[in-house]
Amino acid sequence: MDLKPLDALKLWHDVVLDTVRRDVPDLSARQLAILLTVYLEPPPHTVRGLASKLDVSKPA
Repeated sequence: MDLKPLDALKLWHDVVLDTVRRDVPDLSARQLAILLTVYLEPPPHTVRGLASKLDVSKPA
């Protein structure tokens, strides 16, 4: 599925709106970044590697 940039942005907008409108806990920006990184980039995915890639401290 090829999307033009504006179509991709509209899709992202719709997803975010749907997520916010639901009466359930939503993901933080950090959680979403991790989810998308794991989904879009090839493994391996380690806590240390993800923390380094996202420039955040790894949990204890």
